[in-house]
Amino acid sequence: MTTVVQRLAGHADLATTQRYADMVASDLQAAIAAFPCSGEVKTEGV
Repeated sequence: MTTVVQRLAGHADLATTQRYADMVASDLQAAIAAFPCSGEVKTEGV
């Protein structure tokens, strides 16, 4: 999963992606809300 995020973020180095991957649930929900979505995304338990 992390490598998918790495590619989407355009990071050349996986370590860069991992640095930003330590997000709390509220940060993740805010990021998801910033993008249009055709369905709901489950973030409970993240």
